[in-house]
Order: sequence, then C-alpha cells, then structure tokens
Amino acid sequence: MTALSNDQRYDPTANVTALVEAAMKRQDDLRFAESRRVNEQLELRAEHNKEILILHTQLRVAESSRIDANRATDLLNVKVASDKAADQATVLASQVTSTADTLRSLVATNTQATEQRLLTLERASYEGKGKEQATDPQIAILIKKVDDISGTKSEGIKLSWSVLIAIGAILVVVWSTLHTSPQQVIYAPAPVTQPK
Repeated sequence: MTALSNDQRYDPTANVTALVEAAMKRQDDLRFAESRRVNEQLELRAEHNKEILILHTQLRVAESSRIDANRATDLLNVKVASDKAADQATVLASQVTSTADTLRSLVATNTQATEQRLLTLERASYEGKGKEQATDPQIAILIKKVDDISGTKSEGIKLSWSVLIAIGAILVVVWSTLHTSPQQVIYAPAPVTQPK
C-alpha cells in the first residue's frame, strides 16, 4: 500500500465532498420547488377567496334587492288598503249625514203636525167649556152638531198618543244610529279561475 500524504489523509475526500455538494444542491432544489409549490397554492387560494368574496357580495346585493322589492309590495298593499278604508269611511260618513238630515226633517215635520193637532184639541177643549156655560139652546144644538162632525175627544187623544209614541220611536232610532259605531265591512277576495 502506498502511503498517503497529509492532505489525503483527512476526510472528506474529493469524492465525498462532491457527493455532499450534490446532495446539498438536491436539497436546495427540493426546498426551492416546495417553496414555489406553496406560493402557487397560496396564490390560487387568494384568487379563489377573491372570487368567493365577489360571489358573496353579488348574493348579498341580490338578496337585498329581493327584500326591498317585497317591502315595496307590502307598502303598496298597505297604501291600497288604507285608501279603500278611507273611501269607505267617506261613503259611510255621507250616508250617516244624509240619514241624520232625513230623520231630523221627519221629526221636525211630525213635531209640527203634532203641535198643531194639540193646539186644535186644546182650542176645542176650552171653547167647549165656554160654550157649555152658555144657556142659549141654539148654541147647545150647535155644539152637539160640531161634536158629531169632529168625533169624540177620546179619538183625538188616542191619535195624539199614537203620534207621540211614533215620535218617541223615531227619536230612539235616531239616537241609536248616531251613538253606535259602524260595523267594518270585510270583502272576500274574488275566486281565481284556472284557464282551460
């Protein structure tokens, strides 16, 4: 065997050094490739997250628009119902006013007629008493004929009571009409027919 020089005796030999350098280069290349792969995945994930964010934004805007449209429809329906209720209230108010005016004029007419009849009865009553005191036979005959023609006093009183009761009934109807709240009218929706 040959003797080795001082330089050759030390490890590593050129072959080992070359192998180590090749292995180190291989390790560096693998690290660089792994780093590049990780960077590419991060870029892909970032792009994917941007796309998801855009889709979420579009979905949020679409949902907001849908909710706004539903709200607008609800508000329109409320306005239409409110307008219908206001129209019905106006019609009912005019009906109540016209009914009250009609009943007021009817009561006034009946009151005037009743007062006139009462005045006539009172006049006949006090004229009759004054004539009873007269002693003239012709006046007695005249009174008898007037009584026969005009009827008895009881018929007039019965008529007066009938008129008073009718006026009382009319006043009760007027009062109850003015002091009761009108009932709300509920309309059923029209049936929907399917085309054939």
